[in-house]
Amino acid sequence: MNDQSQITAHVQDVPFADLHLSHLNPRSVVSEASILTLAENISAYGLIQNIAGFAEEEGIGVVVGGRRYRALGLLQDDPRFQTVSVKMAPDLETAQFWATSENAQREALHPADEIRDFGAMEKRGATVADIAMAYGATEAHVYRGLALANLPDPVIDALRSGEISLSNAAAFTISDDEKLTLEILENVRGQGESDHRIKKMLKPDAVKDSDRRAVFVGLDAYKAAGGRTGSDLFAEEVLIDDPAILDDLFGKKLEEAAATLQAKGWKWAEAIVDSYIGWYQIEEMKLSRIYAEGGTLSDDQSEDYDALSEQAEQEVLNDEGYAQLAALQVILDGSFSDDQKAHAGVLVYIDTHGVVQVEAGLVKGTDKKAAIDAGVLEKSNHVGSTATKSPISQKLAMDLGRIATGARQDAALRDPDLLLALFAFQLSGKSGYTSAFGLRKDDVPNVPSTEM
Repeated sequence: MNDQSQITAHVQDVPFADLHLSHLNPRSVVSEASILTLAENISAYGLIQNIAGFAEEEGIGVVVGGRRYRALGLLQDDPRFQTVSVKMAPDLETAQFWATSENAQREALHPADEIRDFGAMEKRGATVADIAMAYGATEAHVYRGLALANLPDPVIDALRSGEISLSNAAAFTISDDEKLTLEILENVRGQGESDHRIKKMLKPDAVKDSDRRAVFVGLDAYKAAGGRTGSDLFAEEVLIDDPAILDDLFGKKLEEAAATLQAKGWKWAEAIVDSYIGWYQIEEMKLSRIYAEGGTLSDDQSEDYDALSEQAEQEVLNDEGYAQLAALQVILDGSFSDDQKAHAGVLVYIDTHGVVQVEAGLVKGTDKKAAIDAGVLEKSNHVGSTATKSPISQKLAMDLGRIATGARQDAALRDPDLLLALFAFQLSGKSGYTSAFGLRKDDVPNVPSTEM
């Protein structure tokens, strides 16, 4: 191999049209977006570093600088780049060495050094667009780098020394308390702490703007009440720093939603702070359920409903069509009569998406007799407890219940049609139970605790 220190290379001005990408160049996969950004950089600042080439049969092959060559190809309307200065390899062996060495030896700038340079460029008056163009980066990347540049120097020093990761450093950007930041930094140096843990130490009570309470209340209302916010630029989310204010607003707005519903004729309306109401909660509250009186579509409405439903299934229905379909569905689902509302109420809660949800048509235990007498609620067929003491122990009763559960499960597995029959019976409203299928994620006891 040639002694590379003794090679004498010369720079030659070559028409761009005479250049091609050499097969020796190892960079075969590139990002089109990065090439476009590089072209903008070259157009603004010129070609800072020459490409390297080798004379091949079909012309000058580019062995080093494939990205620059591709970017220059986008600038051929500019006379400045129609002729390119090329560092020429004197022989094939040198060209091969350059092609592999330039890519193998290239070392990316350490994130800490890049962050500090971003900050220095900004202080010199460079705009985000200027920095992005100079680095061939996106403006979003620069904004994040500048957020990191505003961190206390010890945090960036820790990043440079490898005591914290880049994502750890990003976690520190949520804090505007330098004293606390430095205290937490000392606790996490070299510990491999998670980003989430660092954020919780910096702002233990902070709530994300994606929290259902925040979505329901709205950031504007929260800020109007004096609530403070921070931001996590790297997670692209807003942090709510006064959860007590948020909880107060959430509770008041939820109560207002319940009051609005009660004003529509329901006997009562209760706000529930949970994000979900299951059948078991309704049973624990000893509530009975009544159902809306189903509506009937006219012949024309039925035809429209079928046509719109078919279009919806084919995903060709427009917004107006969806609105028409929804209006017809409301009619079909029916509504609660004034008599039903006079004996029943609603539970109002906010789901995980921050949307108001309503469990309607619930009759309290104290109102059941009146509801039955009014013909609103059917008398339950379920045999309840009596005042007479059971002749068997509670433990035996539980074991017998487990055996019955196992028997029903075995029957359903052997004959799945039984499940369809049970479902149909439940839909008829004659079962006397509030739920036919009480699905649970945990194990359902079906084996007695006592050996028999």
